[in-house]
Amino acid sequence: MTSQSLRTDELWKSVVEVISREFDVPADALEPETLLLHIEGADSIKQLRAVTQLEHMFGVTLMTAAVPPAQSLSDLVTQIGGLREANGGQ
Repeated sequence: MTSQSLRTDELWKSVVEVISREFDVPADALEPETLLLHIEGADSIKQLRAVTQLEHMFGVTLMTAAVPPAQSLSDLVTQIGGLREANGGQ
């Protein structure tokens, strides 16, 4: 496993943990193709709290307009990873 894939795996686990907690869904119910919009009980407040936690956790700024409810979790992980890389993060 490359260091990039390890970072992506760790990033995925962290994103799933935050989304699971904020949306009150089991982590094993979340897949890379899961859309934020399709998570049971999803609403804009839960999404905002999750985005804020992810921003603090990874030291990035996600514009809420850049995290549409129709975005998949995989897209979110890719976006965070790209921002971290652009900011010189690991």
